[in-house]
Amino acid sequence: MAVVRQLWRSAIGLLSVIVRHFGSAARCALTRRSDEAAEHVRFAFQALHDDLAALAAMRHQGVLPSQRDVDRILIVKLDRVGDMVNTTPVFDALRERYPKAQLDLVGHPAVLPLLDGDPRIQERFQYRSALYHGGRLRPPGLSAWRLMRRLWHVRYPLVVYLRGSFPFLPLAARSRFVAAKFVSGEPLIRRYLKPLGLSDDAGDPLPEPILYVARASRDRVLAKYPNWAAGPSVVIHAMSTAVGKQWPLERFAWVADQIVAQGQGRVLFLAAPAERDKIARLHALCRQAHDFETQFSLPEVVAAIAHARVFIGNDSGLAHIAAAVKTREVVVWGAANLEMARPAAKLDRCTLLYRDVACRAGCPEVRCVGPNYLKCLLDIAETEVLEAALNQLRSAWNREKSS
Repeated sequence: MAVVRQLWRSAIGLLSVIVRHFGSAARCALTRRSDEAAEHVRFAFQALHDDLAALAAMRHQGVLPSQRDVDRILIVKLDRVGDMVNTTPVFDALRERYPKAQLDLVGHPAVLPLLDGDPRIQERFQYRSALYHGGRLRPPGLSAWRLMRRLWHVRYPLVVYLRGSFPFLPLAARSRFVAAKFVSGEPLIRRYLKPLGLSDDAGDPLPEPILYVARASRDRVLAKYPNWAAGPSVVIHAMSTAVGKQWPLERFAWVADQIVAQGQGRVLFLAAPAERDKIARLHALCRQAHDFETQFSLPEVVAAIAHARVFIGNDSGLAHIAAAVKTREVVVWGAANLEMARPAAKLDRCTLLYRDVACRAGCPEVRCVGPNYLKCLLDIAETEVLEAALNQLRSAWNREKSS
């Protein structure tokens, strides 16, 4: 009876979410805001999918199979760079619980290179999901169904479902299936460990994410920038795909100029190839000589951040990479939920500049709808970021001298 009540409450909540988002999508469409309309439709489908995943996982009630019954495990994680970084503690937990099992992973093709050289994952499968990566919402293509057929025939003893898509749900019919459940404000790593019966208590300390730096990637970075052999001082990622996370470019340029002017070393600005226009603008804004890079592969980005003394950036996947390679960082935090999405770095290695403005509660996701547009970001001054960066540089230098 309790299960029926739980299912009924879940169904009512899901219907409310779907009606709200489709209503918002219709209003956006009528005012020709097609991108916002698509986002609302996407959120509605995500909510439907997540409830179906939770329903599929109820069949096993979160009980994991014994070690002797598991020789291969499938992890499904389809979303972005920062989310994949925060999945790595799950790899370690599964390796500890099932030391003889092979770990396979399904992920977005743009994100999977993050794990190049990672000995924890044996086989990686590519899958593009429009639920999480933008673009047009469309049904799965032929290649997706081929992958589903392949995974179906493997018959995994355990599927750890952290963020998937509708075609993966039938795997619950022939595998032990445990799924993460979204809880607003809950730290990502805690959410991902809960299906394994770990970190149920909010007071439990969370493990830090770990990324492996591929030696070949490190060598390519140093071959391109040989003057960094002694260690570049600062890597800056001044870009964000979300307006609610984008600190002004001119402020990043000022901070970089001050670091160089004060003799703290060189600065490297990192960006994706699609962000060349922003890099060109940064180049024009800067008054000192810096390096600007848009051609690094994702493993090379990891290597460059790992080689830096300090990383500076917006709330982005690269801030999570810095946490996972133990590079000190300064993060300018915008509209996202801090407790849920902050980098999982020790406090002495990560300075988060954050404004707890009253209007945060009314903003959906990372889109600002408050009366003072982007106040949470724009109230953070260049001098604050510079001071935090210099403090982290001094700490890094002192640690290097004492080691």
